[in-house]
Formats: sequence, C-alpha cells, structure tokens
Amino acid sequence: MSQNGIGRILWQRGGLGRYAWIELTWLPNVQTEIDIPEDVLAIDREWGGAAEVGIRLALEIAGQTGHVMVTHLRGMVVDTTAMVVCLAAMTATWDALRWPVPPALGDTIQSWIAMRSPDWNAMVQQFRNWVNWMNPG
Repeated sequence: MSQNGIGRILWQRGGLGRYAWIELTWLPNVQTEIDIPEDVLAIDREWGGAAEVGIRLALEIAGQTGHVMVTHLRGMVVDTTAMVVCLAAMTATWDALRWPVPPALGDTIQSWIAMRSPDWNAMVQQFRNWVNWMNPG
C-alpha cells in the first residue's frame, strides 16, 4: 500500500445478506497501490468478486476524474457478478459517488456497466435501491 493512499475492505453482514464494504480515501494525484489480504480475496471469490470489482471501478473512476493517478492494481481478477452490491458499498463511504452522482461520474459508471451488462436500466435501478437502503434518509 502506498503511504499516499488508503484502501480498506471490511466484510459485514447486512439485512440483505453479506456485502463488501469498501472504504477508499485518496489524496489528489498520487500514486496509489492497494493490497488485498489473501483471506479476503478467498472469501470474495466465493461470493462473486464484489470487493475486487468495487475497487477496480473506484480506481477507474478516480483515475478518469483526476482524484487519483492509478498506477498499479494487484490481485485483481474482476468478476462483475456482484457489481451492484459493491457500487452501493462504495456509495456509502465515498462522497463522490453518493446518489445522485455528478453527470461526469454518472457517465463513467454508465459506460463501465454498459460494457459488462446487457440491461443498464435494471442495473441502475438496482443500484439506486441499494443506495437508498444503505443511506436511509
């Protein structure tokens, strides 16, 4: 882990089942590297890769919006099965992704999902449902 960036993954049990809670803190335009413990990766792979996908998406968005210069990503084998879950998990902890997202970030998310999902509208609705559930009020 670079000393200039912080990335932490916590596993929790929610009312709708287990989800990845992803907490990311960045300083502008620094080189950032995230290490994920193997035991977390093992759990993550069994459940569909939510933490990995969440970090991957967070880094892609951060890189495209200038919040961080993405230089390295270790241990990533992206599986989009649980992507909406991790998007919602990120939204709960990363202000830049709180719903409604700014247009530029929204376009980035839409483009990222559109390449991986045949039904963008359903994914967005599911994402909104998760955000509302995780951020009441």
